[in-house]
Amino acid sequence: MHLILHLLVNVNLLKHLRDNHPDPSTIKIRYQTNGSVSPTDEVIDLLKIFQSVEFSLSIDGIGRRFDYLRWPLKWYRVERNVNNLLNTTNITFSVNATISPLNVFYFQEIDDWMVKTI
Repeated sequence: MHLILHLLVNVNLLKHLRDNHPDPSTIKIRYQTNGSVSPTDEVIDLLKIFQSVEFSLSIDGIGRRFDYLRWPLKWYRVERNVNNLLNTTNITFSVNATISPLNVFYFQEIDDWMVKTI
């Protein structure tokens, strides 16, 4: 079973899966997020019972380019959230990025960041 959930999903859905699925350890969770909001401790604890959890980051640039393209979001928050999750959980990450005229010449920066960080 593979679910695509938004990062701000109601915690009740995760609780419902935990309490009602015959074997929640067989469920794979995938969050689509821009990375600007860190999941709560309660959500992180709930996610530990599932088979796997992937955060798919929707970013179109890094650093100041991210700040501009995703205004009013701030890149430092994304990096802080990703680093925190990498250091405290077994969550995996992927990146979805849209190429546009505003980032087409800087797409390699995203790839370099992914290789270095994730």
